[in-house]
Amino acid sequence: MASFNRVIVDKKFLRRNLVEEEDISKSLSRFIDNSINARREVTTSKNPCKITINITKDSIEISDNSGGIQSKITDKDIFRIGFENGDNISGLGIKKSFFKLGNKIEIFSNKKRCSRKFSLDLNSNSDELESQTENLAYNSKIVEGTTIIISDLEKSLKKELDNGYSMEKILISLGRLYCKFIEKGELIIFVNDKEVTAKGIKAKKLNSCRILGGYEVTLYKGSKEDHSGIDIFINDFMEYERVKNKEVKWNLLNEPKHTYSDCIVEISYHGDRDKFFQEKELLFSEVIKFIKDNKMYFLSSTIIIQYDMPIGKVEDLKEYYDESTAKAIGIKGFDKLYEEYVQSKMKDN
Repeated sequence: MASFNRVIVDKKFLRRNLVEEEDISKSLSRFIDNSINARREVTTSKNPCKITINITKDSIEISDNSGGIQSKITDKDIFRIGFENGDNISGLGIKKSFFKLGNKIEIFSNKKRCSRKFSLDLNSNSDELESQTENLAYNSKIVEGTTIIISDLEKSLKKELDNGYSMEKILISLGRLYCKFIEKGELIIFVNDKEVTAKGIKAKKLNSCRILGGYEVTLYKGSKEDHSGIDIFINDFMEYERVKNKEVKWNLLNEPKHTYSDCIVEISYHGDRDKFFQEKELLFSEVIKFIKDNKMYFLSSTIIIQYDMPIGKVEDLKEYYDESTAKAIGIKGFDKLYEEYVQSKMKDN
């Protein structure tokens, strides 16, 4: 008779393949998303979702007022890594963030008749991931909600924090990610006792339109310091943050004598997420068309001049003019030609 045995997946392998290069704010955002979703049905501007985050060099603590974890949810559900959800794989969110931030996670759920603690320690002696659950006494003196403590922080994160990682940077990033909720008064976030404020796009608004009936599209012209690309909010959650890859068809913005390095687009959509994913290819095509319809705002003020010259001649000029690069010689030559042009125009007048 055949026997069945568990196939062990190495914990370090899981971490290496789940963790992404991302900012601390992105890792925190997955926990914040869970808190918002847990109380969406009762959240209003008079009864907002409240989240408190405390970051030290030893731990990260995230607390909310989202009612705690439902009794039907087990540690198996919480710590399961991946499950099929239609055409997508779900159940990766908080695990990706946990693996990025630390090695031990404790989740305390304060809920009437069902208060519990869930924990997972990557440094346990077991070859496999092993979670633990224990019942707790309900604390009526504090709000019903969940507190997550991540400790034994990752070395790379501890190094960032030790080197004075800016809490202001986290405040700004979260303020942008959750600006829609904050503006509506439906979300309050504190990070190390400082309140996160909504951060909109600080750039010149050029035009706006509605695409495919339900997508509000706003076009901005930023400055050299701004990152160009597309921000997309779906049901107030930021789905894409300043993306400008082939998926959003940004490579099609190749108009001669135009540059889109300061082009920013914000898209806001309220509706079914699956519908967005079904029609996003058409949406991005229409967005690129909208940008091109407003290309007059993105005329280039400079042009790149490229040409080949014999290296010996260039080296002679570098030595003669005491310049260190071929670019400097090219600039000097252009400036000289332009000066002669200006002088000839003055003589003609």
